Amino acid sequence: LKEIPLGIALLDANSATTLWANGAFQSLVESGTGIRDVIDLVPSDYVPGLDRVDWEQSARRESKTLLPDQTMSRHRLQFVAQSTRNIAYWEWTLQPLITADRQYQLLTIFNVTESVMNERLLATVGRSAERARRHAEALVRLTQLVNASLTPSVLLQAITQEAAAYFDTARAAVLLLTPDREHFTVGYSIGL
Repeated sequence: LKEIPLGIALLDANSATTLWANGAFQSLVESGTGIRDVIDLVPSDYVPGLDRVDWEQSARRESKTLLPDQTMSRHRLQFVAQSTRNIAYWEWTLQPLITADRQYQLLTIFNVTESVMNERLLATVGRSAERARRHAEALVRLTQLVNASLTPSVLLQAITQEAAAYFDTARAAVLLLTPDREHFTVGYSIGL
């Protein structure tokens, strides 16, 4: 456990004080909060943004031995990292460890900042792709309407409706330049 990259700490089940932590755990906490040594501290002292009530509820819930088909609850928290001053995200889990003579809790912490940022980026890209698809469909419909040789009034109505759909708005208008090229007239409008 000393050498794995996952941050692991062993806690006393009764007092929740940290008895042991591997190097990855110590490094993670130091980069997140600047605290170098977590031994004899409780997690709410060194896990940034850890709500004491959330911690106590998790400790009570996880104090029972999990059945094989049950999974640990993962908790995500957001904070500003001490080392970078950037927003960081950690996930932590708590699991009971019972030996013949004593009860412990195993706290694992891992940095999920990159995963969270990737999830957000994918969501943004998905929204952009959906918007681009809607815009392309509106342009295709508009092209079909123009090619259908509609009457000018029906064509203006169709153009206005497709423009409103394209810009995702409830208001739109087609303005026509007057023959004197000095003024506009409203050819057709929606919501104005």
